[in-house]
Amino acid sequence: MDLIFRNARLIDPEAQTEDMGSLRVTDGLIAGRGAPEEPAPEGATVIDCRGRALRPA
Repeated sequence: MDLIFRNARLIDPEAQTEDMGSLRVTDGLIAGRGAPEEPAPEGATVIDCRGRALRPA
């Protein structure tokens, strides 16, 4: 199952970066990142983060 977190502030403390984008999670693992409005794969659940931040725990 794919989850797409769209329109999120992606924060990477290791790389010291923060930018807008989308994040794909497959079977509980980060599988990739893309543009904020990148099309979702068929059957994916899409969550619009509305500019909220995502970062590693």
